Amino acid sequence: MNGYLLAGTITGVVVGLVIAAVAMTFTKKNRKEKFTYDERQKTARGEGYKYAFFTLVIYNAAYGIIDMSLTKPWTENMTGMMIGVCLAILVHVVYCIWHECYFSMNEEPVKVLAFFGIISVINVIIAVIQGLHGELIENGMLTNNCANLIVAVMFGVILFALAVKGYVKKEAAEEEE
Repeated sequence: MNGYLLAGTITGVVVGLVIAAVAMTFTKKNRKEKFTYDERQKTARGEGYKYAFFTLVIYNAAYGIIDMSLTKPWTENMTGMMIGVCLAILVHVVYCIWHECYFSMNEEPVKVLAFFGIISVINVIIAVIQGLHGELIENGMLTNNCANLIVAVMFGVILFALAVKGYVKKEAAEEEE
């Protein structure tokens, strides 16, 4: 990995962590209060973490087997690992959304949705620019530049899951009336 790519990767991770920290502070109703979950939410979140862990284990095993089986790698290692991490995060978040334990009791969902939408759009724009420059696939292999596309897809699926869950809740509430 050349120095510029390494610096860009480290910068991207640091910027992502800073944005996550700002988002966590900004999305709470009371900024001094910690994220609080009731017992049902804590139990369901634990199940979500378990499914995410096993997803990552299975993905890594499959990734290793596929990588050993192919004569030419299908992706650069960092991208392959990034896909696994994003897949595990996706499993956890979608499970928590579906079991109504993603948002804490002192969190404002509208602000979270706004952040997710902004993050997704920014990553799509970067991925499109990289795609136009031919930086996503080189020599038939996904490059490390695919990280923005992977993150955009992950957040897009999360937003879709939130929309579907909102629709299902709305339909259930209308049926009760």
